Amino acid sequence: MSSPAPVENDISLQNGGTDCRPEQGEAQCPSEADGPPAKKPALQDASSSAGGAKEEGAAQQEQMGPVLAGPGALKATPPLIGFGLMKLTPEQLEMVTRAKKFAMEQSIKSVLMKQTIAHQQQQQKTLQRHQALVLMCRVYVGSISFELKEDTIKQAFRPFGPIKSINMSWDPVTQKHKGFAFVEYELPEAAQLALEQMNGVLIGGRNIKVGRPSNMPQAAPILDQIMEEAKTYNRIYIASVHQDLTESDIQSVFEAFGKIRSCKLIPSSTPGKHKEYGFIEYETNVGANEAIASMNLFDLGGQYLRVGRAGATGLTLTQEAREFKLS
Repeated sequence: MSSPAPVENDISLQNGGTDCRPEQGEAQCPSEADGPPAKKPALQDASSSAGGAKEEGAAQQEQMGPVLAGPGALKATPPLIGFGLMKLTPEQLEMVTRAKKFAMEQSIKSVLMKQTIAHQQQQQKTLQRHQALVLMCRVYVGSISFELKEDTIKQAFRPFGPIKSINMSWDPVTQKHKGFAFVEYELPEAAQLALEQMNGVLIGGRNIKVGRPSNMPQAAPILDQIMEEAKTYNRIYIASVHQDLTESDIQSVFEAFGKIRSCKLIPSSTPGKHKEYGFIEYETNVGANEAIASMNLFDLGGQYLRVGRAGATGLTLTQEAREFKLS
């Protein structure tokens, strides 16, 4: 029985009929990289394509389970209307209406409160000013001879303006005054002139002392303000005007210092008579200053004129209190 053919022959036939078995001393058969191995990379490309297709298919698969939002995810916003405003519920609209009404009420209350405070402050300033003017109308007269009577003091201080009252302190034991008195004028301008011109004047053998009352410092700021304001006005105060002189007479004399806007002598209760004092208003402050410097103590009709600065109103304290409803 014959033995089967060697396996080597089958292998050689599979390799194209060439026996690749190396003989002793011969080189090895060509490797797959030197010959036909070009077909193996094609297999690798196919495998890569197959893998990519699998990945693409996996990426295109739909999400089947629930999607959970993380802390950084964007939240869905409710539907908006108009210019990005949310549609309000009836309750919210009612709250907006109430808010508008409340804001309007608060605004009105605020305005009324400010007006009330401003009115109260104005009243307080007016009252303080009136109280300061009351103090300005009073002058202290000291070093009075014990032999002098009230009438003598009145005659000495009357040329500066209308006197409201004279208060002399009396000793009940000796029945004599204590050597001092308080003279109260109806106008602060009159008191200011008396203060400036009567201090040190010899009366009854003594040089009297004239000054402000001791309680004046408390009103000093307001008094200083009033005095500074008077400097800005073009008005002057004239006193000790002879009864026979008229407003036309006074204006014809004082218009030499500048153009006059008004000249007024305060009328008395007797028809055709005046109270011997009045006010002149110039168009310029220069005219007012020159009139004061030139006409104070000027003898006009046998009486020495008293001329000084005038305030804003030209009213007596009684008239001012009535006008500003302080009395």
